[in-house]
Amino acid sequence: MKKIFTKYSFIFLFIASMLTGCESILNQEPENAVTNGNLWQTENDVDKICNGLHNAMSGAYGGIQNWFYGEVHAQSFDAMTNWAWTSIFSNDLDAIYGMYDSWGNEYKVISFSNLLIDNLHRVDMTQDRRDYYEGIARFCRAYSYLYILKAWGEAPLVTSSIDVSEKSKVSQDVLGEFIITEAEKARLLLKPYSQERDMKGSPLVTKQIPSQGAADALLADAYAWIGTMKNDQTLLKKSVEAATRVISSPEYALVASPEEVCQKVLLGNSKEGIFEIEYNNSTQVASQAAHLACFTESWPVIRNEAPGDIKRWDKQVVINSSSVNKIFDDPNDLRRTSYFYKPDSMATVSTATTGGRAYLYKWRHPVLSTDGLNTLKGFEDNIILYRLADVILLRAEINNRLGNTDLALADLKTIRDRAKATSYSAAEGDLKLVILKERYKELYLEGNRFWDLARNGELRNMVPSFSGLTDQDVADGALYWPVSPGAFSKNPLMRQNTYWKKQGIN
Repeated sequence: MKKIFTKYSFIFLFIASMLTGCESILNQEPENAVTNGNLWQTENDVDKICNGLHNAMSGAYGGIQNWFYGEVHAQSFDAMTNWAWTSIFSNDLDAIYGMYDSWGNEYKVISFSNLLIDNLHRVDMTQDRRDYYEGIARFCRAYSYLYILKAWGEAPLVTSSIDVSEKSKVSQDVLGEFIITEAEKARLLLKPYSQERDMKGSPLVTKQIPSQGAADALLADAYAWIGTMKNDQTLLKKSVEAATRVISSPEYALVASPEEVCQKVLLGNSKEGIFEIEYNNSTQVASQAAHLACFTESWPVIRNEAPGDIKRWDKQVVINSSSVNKIFDDPNDLRRTSYFYKPDSMATVSTATTGGRAYLYKWRHPVLSTDGLNTLKGFEDNIILYRLADVILLRAEINNRLGNTDLALADLKTIRDRAKATSYSAAEGDLKLVILKERYKELYLEGNRFWDLARNGELRNMVPSFSGLTDQDVADGALYWPVSPGAFSKNPLMRQNTYWKKQGIN
């Protein structure tokens, strides 16, 4: 072990120093190129750095950040009782300014990606293996920059592992162009999931490793976001094309029912899954304190708790039965009784501490201690970043925006039929809002709600904490997160966005 650490100590220390916030990478002194070159001797060296990239992806997207940004900020449930989370819930972000690290996790992913891309040429291996690692790195770099684009709008663009200069933020247009170019390159480098092989020549066993299908899902997402923000029909059509490649691929298929979504898809590596963050009982439990299920589920998933026991809920999340009935308003919809435990009968159960609560039942695979106390250690369920139902509904949304109503309705029908839900009728109203609500139902608390509302221009209409914003507030960046203090350290070129600067955050 000591010999291995010595060989790789430089690279891990180098990465560890990169971007806890954006400021660090922009002020590093270049490392000795010869020393760096000595690290890249065999594919085994490359694979170790690639494993570091996968760990960085787990740290960035393994639960809590998606939960904060995608669901808490969108007020996807009824209330928060933890004070810091309440600030996010109410969009009072200046109250917690300085308590979070802005885009640090994203730039750690980008740093690993840059390092791989810059140094793969040093290693003597086949072009096929080089494409495998480069495709992974370019996918992860594109995914992280897309997340940054969605959350902060503008940000520094760092594309080289030896670029240590101070950088100002680039425009959304520049970021968007880079993301699309990068994701398109990743798609050409990667193979379908079933055809990819690891360093030992074995088939892949986790969908945390990107594939060609994952790159297409990323492209559908990126083209949809950028095309919608720019009102660019050409980009929106490309989103549909990328989504169609995923949907028509033999690599992916919907499971038969919402119950199988809970039992199989969310557990991970199912036929419906496209790209996800891996968790399992043997190796990943320790880091699962951030798993969003830990903050949303109690009884009956956690066996040693009772309906009246809200020791997690009193610090975290409130979901009322009345809200569940409003969201899942179709009595035929099987998602209502799969995602929530006996929603009708449990709504009438009253205890000293609860009454009218809904009991989320979506994630089914807790890891409990074996000491007889059944203490919750985490969840084995993966964090699903892209799954087929998501892509189908995204295609429905974009086709509807393009005026392809029949195609949009066909995709909507596919998802409703799986849930045994009532077929669409014109009486439901605006199809855009119907599809948006369908995404809310299907992907409930999976980390998508804020981005869906923002992309559809409905944040101010549907989220109380955004309802008072003016058009000028939105133009000034009110829908984005403020850049954290760490990003300003030793970087005089960094600037806060206009809206949050007006709120006193400099």
